[in-house]
Amino acid sequence: MMQKNYYDENIPKSYKEKIIDWFVDLKELALFRYFRRKILFRKTLFAGILLFSCVVLVIGGLTSPKRVTFKAEQLDTSKTFTNSSGSMELVNQRYSKENGIAVLEFETKDDTSVIEEGIKAENLEWQLFFPPTVKAEKAEMQVIPLTENKISVVVKNIPANYGVFIVRATNNTPVDKSVDVNYKSYKTYLQEEKGKPKDQQEEVDDNPNSLDFYVTLQNKKLVETSIQDLTREEFALSIFNSEIDYQTSQVTRLEDAIKTLKNSTVNDKKSIDNLTKESKYSIGEELIQKQDQIRTLMNSIDSKNKQIDTAETSIKTTKEIIANLQKNVKAVQEGTFQFNAPVRSVSAKID
Repeated sequence: MMQKNYYDENIPKSYKEKIIDWFVDLKELALFRYFRRKILFRKTLFAGILLFSCVVLVIGGLTSPKRVTFKAEQLDTSKTFTNSSGSMELVNQRYSKENGIAVLEFETKDDTSVIEEGIKAENLEWQLFFPPTVKAEKAEMQVIPLTENKISVVVKNIPANYGVFIVRATNNTPVDKSVDVNYKSYKTYLQEEKGKPKDQQEEVDDNPNSLDFYVTLQNKKLVETSIQDLTREEFALSIFNSEIDYQTSQVTRLEDAIKTLKNSTVNDKKSIDNLTKESKYSIGEELIQKQDQIRTLMNSIDSKNKQIDTAETSIKTTKEIIANLQKNVKAVQEGTFQFNAPVRSVSAKID
């Protein structure tokens, strides 16, 4: 009879063998033995768990405010009117869920003007749209024009789960670039129409002078923050004063830049004086090198003087902006500032 080998039993088990032993012990638990016997109950339980997980995922996707359902061009914050009248950019958008207020800051550009300027506030017509499923009868929009090309829009009474709303801006600025004052015969007209592709003849833009801006939490540019509920006048004053603070800081920055440029110019002139003195005792390549350095420094001085002129012009423009803003602040305080009537929300199908 072969003797039992105790040596093999004393060899330590490997990590893999320990895992196998753990699974073997797990299978011997009462719960697992019960599941092995109750096959129908086991299948029903696992099917229920899978079904519950699917339902939770679907409900979470449907109720999530950040669920992606819009195209990239709809969420684009920089748009151009198709009638070539100008463009608008939603440069800043903030939303406060706690009191249902959104503040939208627009910058505009008038492409019909021969100078670089924003679209005149009186030429813009505004509309506010919510989906029919959202109860937004109390929602309203207040438009506060700033100086230059900036316009702030305040939307109040936004429902908590609004999903999305649309701010539509219609530009009524006359477009004269495409005006044809030459006589055109009917024969010429027919020839031109015949030469156009068929799809181009039928394609007509219903709103060539309107832009739609989609405001939704799906857009990462919408910042959720706390916004204080203020009256229309208080909102206007806070916006005007913030703009004044910014423009004042720009004046300070430009004045500092002018000081730096002037000091640098003085330093360049000293270098030129030193090189001029040294050139008197230089010949050959050394003289040519110093002359080149003098020319470089003189070009640098000319460039800095042009920068100083630009900065001084910018300061003058900025101070004019500040003066206009201060006039607006005074008009609001005196109750003479011309506010547009609040824009009420309208239910509309939003694709």
